[in-house]
Order: sequence, then structure tokens, then C-alpha cells
Amino acid sequence: MANMAWRHLRLAPIEHLAVISQSGPTDDEWARYLRDVKELPVEGLRGAWGLILSEGGGPNGPQRKALAEVKTISRIPTAVVTGSMLARGLVMATSWLGKEIRAFAPQHLTRAFDYLAVAPTERPRVVEELAVLRAELLGLSLSEVKEALDVADHQQYVVEESLATIRERMSSVRDRLGRLKR
Repeated sequence: MANMAWRHLRLAPIEHLAVISQSGPTDDEWARYLRDVKELPVEGLRGAWGLILSEGGGPNGPQRKALAEVKTISRIPTAVVTGSMLARGLVMATSWLGKEIRAFAPQHLTRAFDYLAVAPTERPRVVEELAVLRAELLGLSLSEVKEALDVADHQQYVVEESLATIRERMSSVRDRLGRLKR
């Protein structure tokens, strides 16, 4: 099962989204992520931003060191949305090193969008893309998750439901469906 998923949007010059599980990225995922990030044409672009949704996991020490060597990404405003106070503290410490990064609790996603200057008209698309990335971490399509959980497509579900809770609820739904089919 994957621990990290990411993609780039083209709303403004470059928008970078990533979702990280509670256990954080594997070394292989991180290496692929860094290769992808290094290819971003971010030098001198106004309006570029990054948004990371974390279950609490993040890069380990050697992974953070490798990221620090990617100079262009450090100048892009980045918001990390996580319920983990420890992760938010690490992000704050990183910002003290001159990086354009801030952490937000899940209930403050709107503040993260404001920090990144994401246009209100683009926010639903960003939330949808985050939902797609979270579904990928579950190994499912977004429609399978929505169908199994019978959830409305809204910001609170995408950001505040933990992957573990979603897995647990889907397992329960699958068990009930299995019993009904017998």
C-alpha cells in the first residue's frame, strides 16, 4: 500500500498537491517524488504554490535533507494541512530556516487556501484533487470511496477523515454487503 501520492495542477503557473499517510513516504516514494519535483519549471514563476495534506507522517531526516537540496521548491509558498501537532511544529521549525512554508490544522483549510492565494473559484477543484489522491492511497477510485461510504462531496470529509477511519468504514460496508449477498 502506498504512503504518498502527488500531482501537479495547472490552475496558475504550478500547483503542487501531495497527500501523505500517517507512516510517511517510503524512501522509494520520496526518491520518485524528488525526481518529479526537480522537473517543475518553478524558477521565477509568480503564483506557484504547494499544498500537502498529511495524516501526520512526513519525510524522515535523510528525506528532508534531500528535499533541502532542491533549491527551487523552497521558494514556493507551501501549506501543510495536518491534524498532527508534532508535524505542525516541524513545519514551523522549517519556516524559521527561511522556507516559504506554513502549517494549518484540517479545520483551517480555508486559511491555507488564503495563505496560498488560491482563488475561491478554484478551491473546489483542489479539494476534489486531494480526494482523488487520498483515494489512491487507499488503492481505490474516488467513486468507489464515495459509493461505499455514501458521503457527500465536501471539504470536511476530504480533509478531516483519516485514511484509517475510511479504511475501517469501507471494511465494515464490505462485510455487510458480503453478508447480504449470501
